[in-house]
Amino acid sequence: MKLSTRLLSFAILFSALSFTGQCAAESAIATIPSSVPEGVDVNPLTRLVYVANFFTPTISVINERTNTIVDTITFPPDAGGNNPEFGAVAVNPVTSRLYASDPRAGRVYVVDIRTKQILTSIPVCNAGRLTVNPRTNKIYVSEFFCNTVQIIDGKTNTITATISVPLAQRAAVDIFANRVYVPSQNFNGAVFVLDGTTNAVLAQIPSGRFTTGIGVDFVRHLAYASNEGFTPDTNNLAVIDTNTNTVIATIQTDQNPAPVVVNPFTNRIYVATAFQSQNVVDVIDGNTRQIIDRLNIDPNPSDAAIDLIHGLLYITSPNFTAGAAGGNVTTVIDTRP
Repeated sequence: MKLSTRLLSFAILFSALSFTGQCAAESAIATIPSSVPEGVDVNPLTRLVYVANFFTPTISVINERTNTIVDTITFPPDAGGNNPEFGAVAVNPVTSRLYASDPRAGRVYVVDIRTKQILTSIPVCNAGRLTVNPRTNKIYVSEFFCNTVQIIDGKTNTITATISVPLAQRAAVDIFANRVYVPSQNFNGAVFVLDGTTNAVLAQIPSGRFTTGIGVDFVRHLAYASNEGFTPDTNNLAVIDTNTNTVIATIQTDQNPAPVVVNPFTNRIYVATAFQSQNVVDVIDGNTRQIIDRLNIDPNPSDAAIDLIHGLLYITSPNFTAGAAGGNVTTVIDTRP
């Protein structure tokens, strides 16, 4: 386990050597359809992407090299005869485990991605967004309706801690500092900082209105929290110094920013926004803190994940309205220079 963790850390750091010089313009290179894709995560070691499909009890497996679905993991009905409805997915590439959350049933499913075997399901308060720390083998379940974050030990598949976070959204992990950052989507939004070892709340950072997403730059010790303020002047990213746990700047974005992804090696930040017909990914230069590009994507972006080793970004766009145009795809964006 320790060797695998070191190899993953080395692979991530080694990939920084590939991202030198100025970055060329990012571009969307593929859209991959599936049935109401909600959550997404990537295994950079196997180059497989996992997409949680909400209305079907399936996880689509995408090959990064071909941008095609190469496998589907299908889940049986639960004891009550109900099919799982997956809202999020997370992968631990070190342990070859996949975690999929079913908010309807309040369960987190555990899958061996080598065999596609469903190992168990773990009852939780409200199975929301998922985040994995591959170095500590902990899984963080953000539970919006329960106002908590529950922490699962990936070795025992048991809940080891429950932390109060109002209207918790998907967390981000700094695997090198072992810190966890959890957005709180209150009217007066905040970012809760957790100690990954003790699970203690180290800080509660006022970040803006309705904080919905967060990404971490572990190279520069910064975090970017998206604020869905519902007015033009309150739609922004709060830039947080993770050494001092203070907001040091704000960056205006397009309306309704939600998922945030950071590429520390290119110093680019990607925030998917959705407002009426305006569905774009704002590309932000971390040096100037300015939007340098806007990439059109399908409506209602829900989740995002990046392969830091290969520089590929994945954004899901579910369409919950029958007959409505657009959506139900995963967009692939090439962020490589």
